Amino acid sequence: MINFNYPTIKFICNEDVAQKLYELGVQEKNIYMLKEGKWYDIGFAKVRLEKLVHDVHNSSLQIEYNKNKKKVVYITDTGSVNHLCIEDYDLYLIESNYNSREEYEEKIKEAQEKGEYTHLIRVLETHLCRDDALKWLKENIGDNSRVQFIHQHIADKEVVRDE
Repeated sequence: MINFNYPTIKFICNEDVAQKLYELGVQEKNIYMLKEGKWYDIGFAKVRLEKLVHDVHNSSLQIEYNKNKKKVVYITDTGSVNHLCIEDYDLYLIESNYNSREEYEEKIKEAQEKGEYTHLIRVLETHLCRDDALKWLKENIGDNSRVQFIHQHIADKEVVRDE
């Protein structure tokens, strides 16, 4: 585990993840357990967690650096971002597990017709597709914001700004 190779690494997380880290032997001094919806000053930056839609407790991470006031948000493992009010950040690191709901619905239909099990049904409810991410981004990002799609289940990983 990363904390054994880097014993001074700090973990910023919600209560559920903190509990798992304690169970795995991470020292309490290395865990910043935060309540969602509240800003915390951790020295070099202010950070905030916001609840995401997933089948386990998960949070987005918002960071505002004290020195240059740059703002970054990390959003992954979520079925929706429509409840988030995160506008005009400098960098959006956002999930894009698959291209469209229609693409996965077709894959699910094919698997069901063959009598196969597929985890993709769960993915539709708990992970964000590129189409939904792009729609939300168009409504929320500023002209100078950058986007990096993350947690992709596709081969190409790219920076997208002009879509």
